[in-house]
Amino acid sequence: MKHQLLISFFLAPFVSFTQSGNITGKVIDDQQRAVPYANVLLLKAADSTFVKGAVSEENGEILFAEISSGTYLIKASFVGFKESYSSPFELKDQIRIPDLILQENSEALDAVTVNYRKPTVDRRVDRIVFNVENTAISSGTTFDILQRTPGVIVNQGQLLVKNRPAQVYINDRKVYLTNEELQQLLAAARPVLEKPDLPYISLTTVEPQIIDNAHPVDLPVVKSIVVIPPDPYDGFDNKKYLKGMYAYQCENFSKALKCFDDLDLKTADMKTIENVLYWTADAYLHVHDYDQALATLDELLEYPKSDMADDALVKKGLLYKKLGNMDLAMNSFKKVVVGHPDSEYSRLAALEIKRGELALQ
Repeated sequence: MKHQLLISFFLAPFVSFTQSGNITGKVIDDQQRAVPYANVLLLKAADSTFVKGAVSEENGEILFAEISSGTYLIKASFVGFKESYSSPFELKDQIRIPDLILQENSEALDAVTVNYRKPTVDRRVDRIVFNVENTAISSGTTFDILQRTPGVIVNQGQLLVKNRPAQVYINDRKVYLTNEELQQLLAAARPVLEKPDLPYISLTTVEPQIIDNAHPVDLPVVKSIVVIPPDPYDGFDNKKYLKGMYAYQCENFSKALKCFDDLDLKTADMKTIENVLYWTADAYLHVHDYDQALATLDELLEYPKSDMADDALVKKGLLYKKLGNMDLAMNSFKKVVVGHPDSEYSRLAALEIKRGELALQ
């Protein structure tokens, strides 16, 4: 940042620094009660361009800090309420806007049977859980539900958490899809509410396995969603590929393997090939076909520039460890540490190497 300021000063010595300030306010309902966990968007008044997102606190308070001076407006929304907009306002230093009042959406409520209830929000040390089972919004698509989830912002098709791109997990499995593919997948999926053991979708900006509870972060989790594929399709196309991905994420590994086996990867792009090989290997692991899992991981590692190479090497190492072949396990872990030092899996691989060395002493 210092370098940028110095360069700007050198090129334009008479240009003053842009002022910034804070915007505060509160989200309430028509009964003057605070509305916690409402999604609040800061927009440019001129064209409603997205600037920043926030979530209202337990007491309904909102804060946008260090915002450049300009003319803005704020949009607030929450499930079961009509959207509320502030009047345009000019920010120079500090400003507190009038309360944003959310009114119940009577049309939506009229369509809800008595068996439905409002979604509940459960804030935990490391996440926000948005329970949608048997709620008014459970009849929408999975993407509809995500758009209404507290803390989740959809900006030009991209899912954001805390104004940063979100990594999507279904049943704690990372989804390796582009924004367009992910939106297509979730928009085609509808939640199923009859099953007792329901998978869930989580959105995070950090890896779940390295979350430190001493440093809490809000990770929105949409509970009680089972994504199911649209009508079956014959032949290889993107829809069939997504159907296999649905089955995999819903832990129907036998069906996923059948779908992936039917795909003609010769006509697929590189990213799709990597996804299919990775999911196929993981599915084989879950059905305890370890030889096929190792063979598929080796096939994936034939693409050394793959974004999944580090993950594949760790899976190989853990599988070799499970099978009692520590030499091959250590070799795989060392390839991660040496070849992918900046990987999110490097720390795990280093830990496994240390454990292996201690076991040999």
